Amino acid sequence: MAIDAHVRDGESLDRALGLAGTLGRSPRFEILRRDRNHHLVLALAHLGGDYARLADEVARFELRLWPAWRYRTEHDPLWSPARRAVFAAFRVGVPVPCTVPGLRKALAEN
Repeated sequence: MAIDAHVRDGESLDRALGLAGTLGRSPRFEILRRDRNHHLVLALAHLGGDYARLADEVARFELRLWPAWRYRTEHDPLWSPARRAVFAAFRVGVPVPCTVPGLRKALAEN
């Protein structure tokens, strides 16, 4: 079907195969963004669906913990499940929103 779209409709091959990103983003970025958002959804669930608590956790983590933990592959075993999920979101490597509107927008796209 992808080849048909390419040959018959003149659609670019990368778009027909699903390799073209949206809004100029690379497919790699889209996959990483989806992974990051998956971890943020888990953190949100552990925080009872409270976006304000998630924003606080993300901001606190980014300022206080991420500088010391950015090169580590494993989280602290004493961390809460929400903090573990936030750590995993940061480990993906794409920016993590730290405001309620930013988190709502990111997770609405998921």
